[in-house]
Amino acid sequence: MKRFVSRMVIALVVCALLGTTALADGKSKGLKSKTITVGMDFVVGNTMVKKGTYKWTFNKTTNELTITSKDKTVVAKTVARLEKREKAAIGTHLVFADRGGNQALISLAFPGDNQDIVIDSRAIEVAVQ
Repeated sequence: MKRFVSRMVIALVVCALLGTTALADGKSKGLKSKTITVGMDFVVGNTMVKKGTYKWTFNKTTNELTITSKDKTVVAKTVARLEKREKAAIGTHLVFADRGGNQALISLAFPGDNQDIVIDSRAIEVAVQ
């Protein structure tokens, strides 16, 4: 019985260490991502994105927001910056504005974040022209 318990403890420790390493990998690279479904067509920077489900990834190191489809094709990529929020986002928070008859993504926040990911205003101006 002691042998069984000691093996279980060792297995749990190994799993805990591997799990911590896997979680730290994405954070050490400065990446934050979430799968989000949007029910309307919208513009990101100068790219029109069709309604659907996409993986949204923000790279804090390069300040780039990337939207990829299920088949891992990059649908849109733009420059963004972080801005402090008054309160942490309760859920996924997307902000759109009408730009030339299209809904343009202005900012987003992932659940629990205390910062908004704001699309670079220059990218929006390029989309309007």
